[in-house]
Amino acid sequence: MTARYRFFQLLGLVSVIGGCVLGIALIRMMLISQLDGFWGALKDLMVGAMAAYFIYIGLRAFRFGDSQEKPVPRFRWGRMLVGALLIFTNANNHFHPAPNLLKASNQTQDMAMNVTALAMSIAGLYLIVWGMLPRKEAKIPSLNV
Repeated sequence: MTARYRFFQLLGLVSVIGGCVLGIALIRMMLISQLDGFWGALKDLMVGAMAAYFIYIGLRAFRFGDSQEKPVPRFRWGRMLVGALLIFTNANNHFHPAPNLLKASNQTQDMAMNVTALAMSIAGLYLIVWGMLPRKEAKIPSLNV
């Protein structure tokens, strides 16, 4: 086993441990504090999805480190998770703003902040759709001699 495979196994171990710690922290916070309503439930769902993704990536890294064949996932979960986080963050800031959130001091800043939020939401939607598209099979050049 080469150092490259050991490195990926180490990264996989760190990812699995990080996902487990994040999941345990989420469960602990859900048991200790009361639910913050709709946005709190969505935030918990996003953190849970992130923990599951870290565990998933870590297990795939273990398989790569063992030189096992790993199945190609149908969806690109990382892209979809980042897109969902972009959309959730913008929707949360728009509908449930924090009291110390940046405020526009004039009309130009307000317009720029709205355009940026719209662009980030469109980028998030694009990432989600891009993650759902079927993968194209790699074309192997023929060796017709």
